[in-house]
Amino acid sequence: MSYPLATRIANDYLKYNLVPEVVTVYPAPRNDATKFLISYAERFPLTERDLIQGNGAYTSQDRVWYAWQSEIVNAATPPQPSTFAFKPGDVISAGDSTEWTVLQISDYEEVDGSWRLMTRDLVLHFGLRDSVTILRPVISQGPASEPVYDYYRASRLVTNCPARVQPKQGGPKTVNEFSSNVNDYTVVLGQQVSLQRDDIIQAMIATGDNAGLVINLKWKEQNNQERIDELPYLTCERV
Repeated sequence: MSYPLATRIANDYLKYNLVPEVVTVYPAPRNDATKFLISYAERFPLTERDLIQGNGAYTSQDRVWYAWQSEIVNAATPPQPSTFAFKPGDVISAGDSTEWTVLQISDYEEVDGSWRLMTRDLVLHFGLRDSVTILRPVISQGPASEPVYDYYRASRLVTNCPARVQPKQGGPKTVNEFSSNVNDYTVVLGQQVSLQRDDIIQAMIATGDNAGLVINLKWKEQNNQERIDELPYLTCERV
């Protein structure tokens, strides 16, 4: 379709030999139930002006995305196309499986209902080679009115979110009078998530001696949830 972008976008197409892309947007905090498509978006390298004005905040590996509100489709749950606005921390997932986290947003001055987004590939920038799936159990009531957690029928809050799973020093720990070795982990997440107490973090290790290993973790603490200059991370223990 045609947009009144005059000559600048047209010249950029010629310069970078780019084509429009269909992308998936994951608003922060991440929940796969709220993802939706943008049927027409454009990705560009940063200009020299962007790098200079960024005063060191951006790198040549970052990208500028142009997106149009009128091209939002398949929004099954809020935010709806008529009300959605990008914010720092939202993620744009491209067709080549790269995920670009929004750092800064500006309205594109030539077109109403559009955005110019400064973004970063956190997987590349922070080495997020692992991934996590977050499971939310079905909770029922047992015969003594105790909660019963069913993880076999658990819903998937997030699937394959980029992450870095770092083991911490383990040691003997006594739980209910039984002593066992419990491994603690720090899980750095590629996007903010909103967790409930009984959610399980299912982590896939991608590198090292344990490449391909899947471990289940119980999260204990959330950190950096409200910050946009640092990645959120979880303190977890293996279950």
